[in-house]
Parts: sequence; structure tokens; C-alpha cells
Amino acid sequence: FVEELGAMVLEGYNIVGDGTPQALLPMLTGQTELELPDARRGIYGAKPVDDHPWIWKKFKDQGYVTQWGEDDAGVGTFTYRMLGFTNQPVDHYMRPFYLQAEKLYSANEPYCLGSIPRHLNMLNWVRDFNQMYVDKPKFSFLFHSEFTHGGYSEVRVVDEDLLNFLKYTEKSGYLNNTVFILMADHGARFQALRNT
Repeated sequence: FVEELGAMVLEGYNIVGDGTPQALLPMLTGQTELELPDARRGIYGAKPVDDHPWIWKKFKDQGYVTQWGEDDAGVGTFTYRMLGFTNQPVDHYMRPFYLQAEKLYSANEPYCLGSIPRHLNMLNWVRDFNQMYVDKPKFSFLFHSEFTHGGYSEVRVVDEDLLNFLKYTEKSGYLNNTVFILMADHGARFQALRNT
């Protein structure tokens, strides 16, 4: 990532709260959760997050096609302890896919959906998005946490596929005139190792 693509590592980056919403809200809205209207479940007067100043709205206003997706819909960043979206927030929204797909997980091999490793569904989705809108500006934010949310031991499963995705994306020219950010979630919040 650094040597081949010329990426830089943001070594000073840090979370500004406890959990994924506190990490993503400042990046996606420019504000912390406390600065935004309350969207927490069980709080009187709380509202869904539709009216937050999402960055994808600004891109959409500038003619971009927008995409937002995250796996693990059961504990979605803005739907687990928050009220989520009332309306589809972007042009291409992956939540409906995961809500249905997750019902099938127990009937499949671990980390697979049919014959496809589950993480490839997301990588293939962004690849298809790029191919579909070759001549249009795009904003895409994808968040995959299945292998890292509870720990780090399984993340190696995606190494080769992620490398192939990065190679393909670079070779295809999709990284030209592009800001590409590769990041991780907070990692093990509730794992025994964290308690040491």
C-alpha cells in the first residue's frame, strides 16, 4: 500500500470517543456525536440520522454518484444504538443486501455466502460501482468489520483478496484523481486480550 501506491500512514490518527459511531461521525459529518442532533434509541426527542450533514450529500450536490455500505447489519454503525436512516441515504446502499444475506449465514460455510467469501461481496460491489460509472465522479464509503470487530486473528483471511483488489483498482486507473483511504475499525473492544 505504501511502497506500490505511494500511500501515507496517518500515524497520529485516533478515535474521538468509544466505538465506531464516534470514529465515523466526525469523518462523515465534520461533527462529533455530541454536536449533532440526538439520534440515540430510547432518548426522548431523538430523531433518525437522515438530517445529519453527511459528506455524501455534499458530493451528491456536486454531481457525484454516491455509495455507502457496511457489513454486519445487525449492529450497523448508525442503526444499533442509533435510530438509523428513514430514507435511503445514498444512490447505492448496501444495507438491504446485508439484512437479507445475514439470514442465510448459518446455512453456509463460515465466512461464506454460497460459494463466495463474504468479504468479496463488498469488494465486488465497489468494483462494479467503478465499472458502472466510469465517466462520473464517485463517492464511495465502505466499512467491513466482520474480521476485525471482535479481534485480529481472522483478518488475515482477507489479505490476498484485498491485495488483488488494490492491484486491480490501481491497474484499471480507478485510483487516478482519487482520494483512497484504507482504515480499520477500533478492533477488539470486548476481547479477553483487551482486558490484560
